[in-house]
Amino acid sequence: MPLYNPQSILPPQAFLSEGLMKEIFKRYDKNGDGKLNKKELAEAFKNMGAFIPAWRAHCAMAHADSDSNGVITPDEFQHVIIYANKLGYTVWNDT
Repeated sequence: MPLYNPQSILPPQAFLSEGLMKEIFKRYDKNGDGKLNKKELAEAFKNMGAFIPAWRAHCAMAHADSDSNGVITPDEFQHVIIYANKLGYTVWNDT
């Protein structure tokens, strides 16, 4: 039995289907390089209604950029979604 099960403490919407995650990722990957930089993350947080989107992007980057290369890869993106959900943002309903 695992000691830590994130699904037991996070809302179900924090865990999106792979297809939906790819769709959201592509929406914000404006330059099409397959990665999200801080500017692209800030745009995502702006669309989610963040008061200071650049700060939220900075914090999300610190939380999710596991290899510290300054960008979020598709593999790291789930951690951004979990971070945003913990703060009360809805990632999939933004425009």
